[in-house]
Amino acid sequence: MLFSKKNKLEKQRSTRRKIKHISEEIAKIWNSEEDTKQFDAEGWYTGNPMDSDVPVQDADDL
Repeated sequence: MLFSKKNKLEKQRSTRRKIKHISEEIAKIWNSEEDTKQFDAEGWYTGNPMDSDVPVQDADDL
């Protein structure tokens, strides 16, 4: 019984470490400014055209 309890505790620790690592990676992505500059998921005009002086109008802007 003692062996299975140690096994269970080690699995829990391992799972917690994995969750912590994944959470930190998600936080890095979430807080990154780089992603917000590349596209606008909702299609709102941001005032920052990428390649030209005039913003491109797509179907959801009409």
